[in-house]
Order: sequence, then structure tokens, then C-alpha cells
Amino acid sequence: MSSNGTSAERSLVAECGVPIDFYYYLTICDCFPFFTKAEIVMHDNTEKIRLLCPANALPDSFDCLPTTIVPGGYDSGAWIYLSIGHFKWIRHLTINRDAKRLPDDIWELDELRELKYCCRLTPTEIPQEIGKLDKLMRLDLGGALISSLPPSIGRLQHLKFLDLSCTRILLSLPEEIGSLGSLIELHLEGSAITLLPPSICQLSKLKHLNLYRMENLTELPTEIGRLQRLKFLSLSRAKRLKYLPRTIGNLGSLVKLDIQSTAIRYLPPGIGKLSKLIVLGLRRMKKLKELPKGIGNLGNLTELHLSGLAITSLPPSIGKLSQLELLNLSGTKNLTELPTEIGNLKSLNQLRMDRSAISSLPDSLKTLQRPLNLHLSDCAIPELQNIITRIQFFKEFPSLISLDPIYMNLPSVRQNVHPILALNRARFLTGFGMAQPRLWPLLLSNASRATSWCRDDCNTYTTAPADAIYYCLIHGIGSFAQILDARNKRTEASN
Repeated sequence: MSSNGTSAERSLVAECGVPIDFYYYLTICDCFPFFTKAEIVMHDNTEKIRLLCPANALPDSFDCLPTTIVPGGYDSGAWIYLSIGHFKWIRHLTINRDAKRLPDDIWELDELRELKYCCRLTPTEIPQEIGKLDKLMRLDLGGALISSLPPSIGRLQHLKFLDLSCTRILLSLPEEIGSLGSLIELHLEGSAITLLPPSICQLSKLKHLNLYRMENLTELPTEIGRLQRLKFLSLSRAKRLKYLPRTIGNLGSLVKLDIQSTAIRYLPPGIGKLSKLIVLGLRRMKKLKELPKGIGNLGNLTELHLSGLAITSLPPSIGKLSQLELLNLSGTKNLTELPTEIGNLKSLNQLRMDRSAISSLPDSLKTLQRPLNLHLSDCAIPELQNIITRIQFFKEFPSLISLDPIYMNLPSVRQNVHPILALNRARFLTGFGMAQPRLWPLLLSNASRATSWCRDDCNTYTTAPADAIYYCLIHGIGSFAQILDARNKRTEASN
């Protein structure tokens, strides 16, 4: 048999509904069990079954088989019509998005482990017979035009992965979904479901619950705290969700909670009980006015995203987040100051305050020992230009290693690049304006202490990039000897 597609797979294609000679079928069926993977595709308005197997799985004795099964030439009267039901050993089945329907005999595939159905052309009802696929472990219906799921889906006791994302006409889930005792991942993002059945809280092995962009979702089941193994919960862009159940604090295994762009007005106090939480995303929650004091109890939190919130202050307890590495306050238009306790964040290495209303930095930030990346573009600090001009900013914050590159557009900075680049502390000059030729001579002659250069495209150089040097030579800026001498000094410094 000739290979079809990649060299890693060999395929056999059969037209659905085509009569073939029974004896010819018996001749080739001995090789079928090697094909454990199948696709139902549409080609030239004809529905075809494509069987796949690893290239090294098929014995050499079957190399003579044709790539395509065609009607036999025997006039024996013993004809059969090919259908997916003839391939009962199939374990992985994909039904192409162009297919018009679910095959009637698909429910006879007793060995099926994975089923992917993504038909977006014709509305489909999943029949009760799906409960017969009792060995199914992965069911992917993402994007399919399915209007309902039958109660029999609760019989799939080996199912670990269920994808119902972007099911635009699926409005509800059956209560029986709570019977999926082995389910680990449930994806409902982009679906039209308005309410989750309370039985979903019975999924004792569930670890990943994705409710992203469920714009019709108005509330969560009150008993969601029973999902003791849940690690990832995404509610981002569930725009009609107005509150979180108090029991959410019982999700003791939760590692990531993303509730950005929701209509939630307050966070329940129990959120401080999420002791294993690492990432908390609260971006663009415009109706959230304050953070609970218990947020300081999240001892394992490493990322806290508060960009775009309407909060006016941060609770002092935020200083207890000893593992926090990233604090995002960008776009907080009502936040004018930081608490002194922020200096207790010993693990902090990135602080984003761009487009915020923060008008001053607390002195406690000067005590940070870990290198700090500070983002201040379009910030409300009135003295900022003067601070940079006098280099006072760098001197007062010894842990600072990078400054937002937008400052290279300030006239006061361009005129004072020499002393800025001369500071040992400014070890990484991120985005330092390689696109501005007027700065290149200054960079070449005054950046001998910088240990790396970062262009806007994030390429890093241990010495000045060649295009800057060539520019200086072509335009007669400095002698060749002076430029080489400057480059050698930088190379020695980097070594």
C-alpha cells in the first residue's frame, strides 16, 4: 500500500456507501485492525472514511493494498456497503467540519476512546446512543452546532476530557453531567449556556474548568467549593457574572483564578483561604472598588493582575505576599498612591504602573534588594522628567535594572543620555531607541558600562549593534579609531 500524507502515517481511503465485493472485503479486512485512527471527510461532495496508522505498524505483506477501496469486480451477489460501523476496532475518530451529519452506526464502535465532531454546517442533536461508547475518554464537540446533550452522557464513566466550547446553540447541560466521575477537564468557553447545573459540583476529579467568554452566564452554583481538586478556573469575560459564591474559598487546590472583565462588584472574604493560589487575574473589573483584606493571606501568590480596576487603595496586607513577583497596576486611574507595606515584597521583580494615577513612589521601595523592572509610561508622577534628568531616580532606587523605554521619547532624556548610561546600576537598557539615529553616537560613546543592549524587537547584544556603528561611520560621526576604541571598551566591560 502506498503512503498518503506524512511519512509517519499510512492511510486507506474508503467511500461511504460504496458497495464492494464481499470476498474482496474479506481479503483486505485482515489489515484493518492496524488502523486504529479514522477521519470522516467530505471530498468532491462524497463522504469518505480515511483510516490512519503509524507508518511502521503495518506489516510489509500489506504493501500491495491499494490506497483507495473501490467497488469490486466480482459478480457473486455478496455485496456490502462500507460504513464506519465496519471498523469496530477504531479508537480515535475525527468527523470533519464539512461532514453533514453523525453516522448512524458510530455508536457501534465499542473500542472508541476519542471522538471529535466539529460540524458547523447543520444543527445536530446528540442521540441517546452516545451512552453506548462506554470506553470513551475524550469527547471534543467544540464549535459544533449541537442543540442539546442527552442524559445518557452520564454513562461515560471513563470520560476525562469534554470540550463544548463555542457551542452557540447549546443553552443548557443535563443534570446527568455530574455523573462523569472521571472527568478532569471541562471546556465551555464561548458557549451560550446561561446556568450550570448544580450537579457539576459532583465532579470530584475535575481539575480544569474553563468558562471563558460565557457571556450569558449569570451565576455559579453555590456548592462550587466542593470541587476540591480544581486547579484552574477561568471566568474571564463572563460579562454578566455579578458575584462569586462564598464557597469559592473552599477550593483548596486552586492554582489559577482568572475573573477579568466580569461584572463582579466585590470579592468574598473567603478568597483569602486559597492558600495554593499562584495567579490571580482581576483585570478590567470596572465595578470592583476594593480588595478584601484577606488578600494578604495568599502566601503562594506570584502574580497579581489589577490593571484597569477602579480601586482607590491597596490594603496594607498586600505587603504579606512574600512570594509575589509581578504586580500589575497599569491603568488604575483612581489609585494615587502605594502603601508603605509594598516595600515588604521581597520577591517583587516587576512593577507595572503605566497609565496609572500614582503620583509618588514610597520610600520603602528603596529597600528592595531584588532587581526591579519598573514600568512608568504615562504615569502621573509630576517630577518624573526632572528625576530622570538629574539621574536622581536611579540613585535612589539601587535595585532598578530597567526603565520603561517610552522615556527615550522625552526631550529631557535625549539631552541627558550621557549620565544615564554611565550609571553602573542601569545594567539593562531596554528599548533604548535604536530606531532613533540621533542617539547612536551617544550610545556608542557613553554606554561602556551597560552589560547588554536590548533592541525594540527584543534581540540582545553584548556590544552595540553593527547598524549603529555603520551609521556613525557613514555620516562621519567620530573617527574610525574612536568608534573601535569605544567598542573595545564595551567588550572589555562585558567580559
